[in-house]
Amino acid sequence: LLGFPSVTVIDVIMARFILNVFTNLVVFLAMAIWVVEWYDLRVNPNLYEVILSLTMAAALGLGIGTMNSFLFLWQPAYETLWSVLNRPMTIFSGVMFSISDLPTYIFNILKWLPMAHLVAEMRHAYYPSYMHDFVSPAYVFLISAVAFTIGLVGLHRYVFDLLEKR
Repeated sequence: LLGFPSVTVIDVIMARFILNVFTNLVVFLAMAIWVVEWYDLRVNPNLYEVILSLTMAAALGLGIGTMNSFLFLWQPAYETLWSVLNRPMTIFSGVMFSISDLPTYIFNILKWLPMAHLVAEMRHAYYPSYMHDFVSPAYVFLISAVAFTIGLVGLHRYVFDLLEKR
């Protein structure tokens, strides 16, 4: 696609982002509706918090994904490092357990993971008693914006040089 003169890096990134957001949104809605219907649950999620959590996830995915697009091209070994680090980071973000139930010294470290904020926000949307005092959407959006900027500047400056090397 980048061989066409009118297609830019941002076009490719935005097309992929929109495709992924809509695909994941459809999967999320289908699974949420299916679980509620299958188990006959009486839930009343806070729609604002659900949307905020999904927006934080989309922004984080855009930022980290853009930065990774550049770093994967720039340093191929980074792709292996990312796959090794990403698995435990996902688990430690509270996907499988609540990080707020951990000892304070561990919680104080894990609360810096941006993904922990969106997981806690989604949990709070469904369980209002869930402690989510540490959640900061501004922090997640800031991390996303910085990662997106790094990735976009790197791709804009070096994408054709890096693609020629591969």
